[in-house]
Amino acid sequence: MEIEILKKQFSALSKRADGGNVFYYSDFLTLSEQSELMKLKLPNAALFGGYELAERKLARFGLPEEFGYEEPLPIVCLKIEPRDEKFSASPSHRDYLGAVMNLGIERDTVGDIVVLPEGAFLFALSRIAPFILENLSRAGRSALSVSVVEALPAALSPKLEKIRVNVASERADAVVAAIFRMPRARASALFDAGRVFIGGEELLNGSKPLKDGTSVSVRGFGKFIYDGIDGTSRKGRLFVEASLYKDPK
Repeated sequence: MEIEILKKQFSALSKRADGGNVFYYSDFLTLSEQSELMKLKLPNAALFGGYELAERKLARFGLPEEFGYEEPLPIVCLKIEPRDEKFSASPSHRDYLGAVMNLGIERDTVGDIVVLPEGAFLFALSRIAPFILENLSRAGRSALSVSVVEALPAALSPKLEKIRVNVASERADAVVAAIFRMPRARASALFDAGRVFIGGEELLNGSKPLKDGTSVSVRGFGKFIYDGIDGTSRKGRLFVEASLYKDPK
């Protein structure tokens, strides 16, 4: 979807929510689309993906404290389990996503797919979840069993690893390079390619210093919370700390 059209839709949903005292929702958004929403700085917009580490999220327009009520988010978590024990290779993320897309549904009606050794968890819009529940039967060579999970599985709870690295400055590209153990030039290229998001907004300029508590997401590498400076070396370099999100296991 073209960005300008998407922005107009965001603004329209925001106004409709405030005008009618009713919550409105977008479909699941990519990181780039979420960034465009953040740039609009709509006071009644918030993002939800079904669990804390979600990359794909929907936007809710409307504030519970102003409306005087709350309602469940239109997100359903589906548990997908392979039933064919004779196949040693479990379906991959690509297998699960391909199976879902082969049902003929739109990509923006489903969120993240979290693959674990025993199966996968799929987040979907409530309007499409019953269709997936009824029709998703195979992924790769495996027959599937699909069920609704009422409570978020403990396996999807975020796990944080505290790390400490040495950097020349608090520049975002310097910190990203150190956290993910890559050359500074490669980190800079990630910013240029629009793959780095700071506090939910796409950041193309890697020279921007990070602030304590900032959430940093690097597409294809991971996500961390920047915790700030924890000392200096004899040569004047900085020791900084971050809390790195680990994939569910």
